[in-house]
Amino acid sequence: MMTNNLFILIVFSTLSYLADAFSFRNASCSEATIHDLRIAHCNQEPCTIRKGEPLPFELDLSFTTPTKSSNVYFNVYIPKYAAPPAVHGSSLITATCDERNLGFDCPVSSNTIYTLKSHLIIDSQAVCTSNCENMGNNGTGIRDTKWRWAVSDRRKRGTGKKSYSSCSFRLALNIVE
Repeated sequence: MMTNNLFILIVFSTLSYLADAFSFRNASCSEATIHDLRIAHCNQEPCTIRKGEPLPFELDLSFTTPTKSSNVYFNVYIPKYAAPPAVHGSSLITATCDERNLGFDCPVSSNTIYTLKSHLIIDSQAVCTSNCENMGNNGTGIRDTKWRWAVSDRRKRGTGKKSYSSCSFRLALNIVE
C-alpha cells in the first residue's frame, strides 16, 4: 500500500510541476485560452533549441468565437533575428488549415480543446540582427520568441464584422549550435 501511495504522489507532483513550468509571459488572449504547452526535453524556460534541428512541441488551445472555422493561423517567431536574406524576424513555424500542418483537422469548433502538434526549427544560418549584446557572434544565446495563434471566420453573415479569437505569449529559447 505504501508503494502505491508513493507512486501516486510522485506522478501528481510531476504533473503539477509540468503544468506550472511555462508562465506564458506577456500573454494576451481574446475569446481564446491556452491550456498547456509541452516542449520536448524542456520543462522550464529557457528551452534549448539547436540550430537546424527540429524541437517538437504540443500546444493545447481552445476558442469561443467563431462557432466553426477553417481559418486557423499559428506562428512562432524571434523578433530581430533572421536568416539571410530575411531582415525583420525569423519564423520558426507557420501553420494553417490550408497547409494542413496543425496536427488536427479543420474545420475547428468553438469550446473544444485542440492540440497543435508540430516542431520549431531555426535555420542554421540565422543570426541576431539587433539588440544582440547578450548573444554570441553566431547568433547563439537566450532570445525571446513570440507565439501567436488565431481563429476567424471570413465575415459574420449580415453584419460585415469579422468573428475572431486569438492568443499570444512570449517564451525564452536558448539557441545553440
